[in-house]
Amino acid sequence: MTTPYTGPERRSVDPIQTQIEDLILEAKEPKDKALLLILNKMASSLDANTDLTRSLSKELKSHTDRFELHEKKELSLLNRGRGIVLASIFFLGVVQATFYYIAKNHIRDVEEIVTAVRELQIQMAEHREHHRQEERFRDGPKLQ
Repeated sequence: MTTPYTGPERRSVDPIQTQIEDLILEAKEPKDKALLLILNKMASSLDANTDLTRSLSKELKSHTDRFELHEKKELSLLNRGRGIVLASIFFLGVVQATFYYIAKNHIRDVEEIVTAVRELQIQMAEHREHHRQEERFRDGPKLQ
C-alpha cells in the first residue's frame, strides 16, 4: 500500500503511522510492544534513508550539472587555445616566408652589386695599367 506522502511529512500526516503509534500505546504484551517499536523504528529509518537518498541524488545531479558546465567551459577554452596556436603558427609561417623572400631578393641584389663592383675594379685596374703604359711610351724610356 503506497501513500501520496513522502519524506518527513508522511510520518506526521500518514494515518497508518498514527494507527501504529496507537497500537504501540495499546499493546499489553511486552513482546508485541517491542516488535511494534522495532517495526516503527525500521519504518522511520527507511523514511530517513529515503530522504537522504533523495537529497544525495539531488546534490549529485547538481554536481553533475555543474561539472558538465565546467567541462564545456574548459573544452571551449581548450579549443580557443588550439585555434590561437594554429593561427599563430600560420602567422609565423607567413612572416617567415615573407622574410625569406625579402632576404633572398636582397642577397641576389647584393651579389649583383658585388659582381658589378668587381667588374668595375677590373676595368679600373686595366684602365690604370693602360694609362701607365701610355705614359711610359709617351715620355720615352727613363734613364736613371
